[in-house]
Amino acid sequence: MPHEDFHRVALVTHNSIAKILLCSILGEALSRYRERRIDNASITKIAIDKFGKAHIEYENKTDHLSEKT
Repeated sequence: MPHEDFHRVALVTHNSIAKILLCSILGEALSRYRERRIDNASITKIAIDKFGKAHIEYENKTDHLSEKT
């Protein structure tokens, strides 16, 4: 796929699955998944560069959940 192509995918899942997917995508040992924190309704953004390498842009972002006053 040429790097000019751009695709977005939204994945909604339970936190353990999200942590395992993050470890897998980033090439970390799956046994380390419990070391990651993924809160309910948090957002993690992963970008894939033109070489196919994954990078976390942010992980476990929850500021969208704060109350507005």
